[in-house]
Order: sequence, then C-alpha cells, then structure tokens
Amino acid sequence: MRSAIEATAYADLVVADRHGDFASKSFRAYLTTLGRIQRQLRYLETSSDVGAGVRQAVLAAILVLDSYELLYIRRPTPLGIHTRAIIRLVELESQGHALGEPRGIALARFAARRVQARQLLYVRESLLDTSDRTATHLAENPLELCILRFVADACGAMRALEVRQTRWMRREAGAPEPPEADVLLTLLRGMEDWLEDCSTTTLPRLTRVPLHIPSALKWPLPRTAMAATILICSQNWMARAWTLIHMCYVRISETLLGIQPPDEAVRRNDDNDGDSMAVGQAATQLRLRVKLDTSSRFLLDLTPFLMGLTDESGSASMTPTPVLQDSGLLIVQYPLWMILQARFVAPAAKTEAAMLLGFIDEQRRVVGR
Repeated sequence: MRSAIEATAYADLVVADRHGDFASKSFRAYLTTLGRIQRQLRYLETSSDVGAGVRQAVLAAILVLDSYELLYIRRPTPLGIHTRAIIRLVELESQGHALGEPRGIALARFAARRVQARQLLYVRESLLDTSDRTATHLAENPLELCILRFVADACGAMRALEVRQTRWMRREAGAPEPPEADVLLTLLRGMEDWLEDCSTTTLPRLTRVPLHIPSALKWPLPRTAMAATILICSQNWMARAWTLIHMCYVRISETLLGIQPPDEAVRRNDDNDGDSMAVGQAATQLRLRVKLDTSSRFLLDLTPFLMGLTDESGSASMTPTPVLQDSGLLIVQYPLWMILQARFVAPAAKTEAAMLLGFIDEQRRVVGR
C-alpha cells in the first residue's frame, strides 16, 4: 500500500510541476507495487490460512494502483489489468461478510461500483457475482441494489442476445423477435417508471445550469451547440448513480437498435397488418434513438463539472491551468469510452467524447510517456 500511495503522490507532483524526475520516481514505485501485488496474489491463491487483514490490504493496494492507472497511464483497454483480481477479492470479501468484517465489505462495495461501469463496457462476460446474497451484501442501500440489479439484468439479457445472434446470424423474414429484446425493453421501461416514482430524497435530481465562460478565458473543452448548459450535483455518489443508469440506457438502446426491435403495441394486437407493424417498429426505433441521444447528452453535460472545470453555478474556473478532480475523472472516463465505442450515437457526440478523452490524456497521462 505504501508504494502504491508513493507512486500516486509522485504522479500528482508531475501534474503540478511537470517535472520529469518525479515521473520516473512515480513509475518505479508503480512497478515495485505491481511486483509486490503479483506475489501477494499468488500467495492468496495457494494458501488456505490467509487472514482477512492481508486480503483486505491487497484489495486496497490494487484499488489504489487501478486508480493510478486510470488517472496517469494510457491504458489499452478500459478494463485494465487488475479487474480479474479485484473481482476475485470482492468475491472473497462478500463471502466473509457473514463473519462480521465491516472494513472488508466496505472495500468490496467500493470495488463493485467500479466493476459495474466496466461491465457495461464489456457485456460479453459476466464480471461480478450478482446472486441475491452477494448483491445484498455489495449494495449499501436500496438505491444501489436497484441499480446493481438493473445493470446486471440488462447485461445478462444483452449477453444472451449476443449468443443467440452468433448462432443465428440472420433471422428469416417473419421470424419471432428474440425474447431478450422484450426483456431489455421491459427493463428500460421499469427503470424509467421507478425513477418517476423515486423520491428526491432517495436519488436527488441533478441541476442544469447555464455554462458561463468569461470571454477572456480559453475554454479547454469542445463547445457544441447543445452545450449551452451543463449538469451539476452536490455529491459524487449522486453522479455515480445517474452515470450508471444512463450508461445502461445507452447500452440497451445501442443493442436494440442493432436488431429489429419488438414493439409492444404490435404484439398486443395480432390483427395488425404489415403496414401497422412497420409503423410500430419504426416508432420503437425512434424512441430508442431519442433515448440514446438524450442519455449520451446527459453524460457529456455532466463531464465538465465532475472534471472540476466549473463551479456549482456553472462558471468556468479562471485558473490558467485547470486542476482536474481525481474523483470526477474516475467516473467520467467510462461513459466517454462507451460513447466513443457506440455504433449509433450521433457523430457530434462521439467527436465530443473523443476530444474530452484527449484533453484528459493531455493533462493527466504524465507517467511512462
């Protein structure tokens, strides 16, 4: 843990002072930590009498190292190299929850929130155990449990749909819609209905404010016609919750737009003719595109505030060199990666996401260049 924190501290000094010597010290401390963690993981896998304290220390060190890579190193993939180890240790801590280890389950919950965002970027394989017992332990409150279930169920349906499409690459005309498409539409409507009934105490709504950029300030981010306002929030847990919800909206919309989606109105009336069915399917496609555009815009508009480029009134920071917020950067990169990878997101939104990631890269990827 000490060498992981040391690596992060040196990297922070590089960002502040742009001093090459700190970068080399940071990278050496990072490599030292990486070697120690690999040895500890081998020990955990081969020993049956490892104490909870050792296991928790390893998980904490991996999470620090994982954050370090997200903030300071160019990663070839959003999953990173530690996700498997994080998941394995989360499973161990979840199993130990019944024995009364509050520190361990707190670490597991912190790690699980990060894995959920990665799951939405990598639907092909289930990353996290979301059985009833585990989900209850990993969710700190009913809101987290609802979002965890929403993400897990949606990813499960998308994974099953991908398998089905792999086996039957092209459906014959008139063939029934895959049942997973109905499941995804039901999940989408269910979350929308839940949010409508959800109190602002359970999940406060984000505030939209005008973006104010003084004329003398060179704004470092792309300014699109849609970015006259931005979203702000008072606490990061709110931003994380809304980000996961809208990332899942984007992923579901993308998946359904990639197939011929069902329309519930058509399914309820077998007497509809072909023209009515076509109209119903077109309406579903339109709703999905609106949802995709709205959610991707939501994620982009929340980014400047979370990065620390504006205050809560929407006014841009006047500092010559922007001081980016680590906690926000650990949230915003996942939705930006998702928008960039999306097939049906508007080109302007993808360009904006690429520019935002490029800006983060320029400001923060200071180690190992």
